Amino acid sequence: MSSPVYRFGPYRLDPSKRELARDDAIVDVPPRVFACLLHLVEQRERAVDRAELIRAVWRRDNVSDTQLFQLVLRARRAVGDDADNPHVIRTIVGFGYRWIAPTTVDEPA
Repeated sequence: MSSPVYRFGPYRLDPSKRELARDDAIVDVPPRVFACLLHLVEQRERAVDRAELIRAVWRRDNVSDTQLFQLVLRARRAVGDDADNPHVIRTIVGFGYRWIAPTTVDEPA
């Protein structure tokens, strides 16, 4: 079964292919970075707390804030985002993160 494909700016996130692409070029991202981006885009209608994101990416809960920060930093870099001037992932201080990029969804046929 195919998954929807998410498009934001010049990027395409395809869960079925486990691919992030910018224009037509594949962006090489580690599995956890892909999982982070996918979870945030799937939950884009709301803010995601740190604990939920940790469970979604690591599937356990004993992950340090530093590890999470590094993961989100790598996810931002993969999509050309900047924490100081976010256009894809916004930090919700004291809570977690929110996907803020205008996103379209291509539903599978």
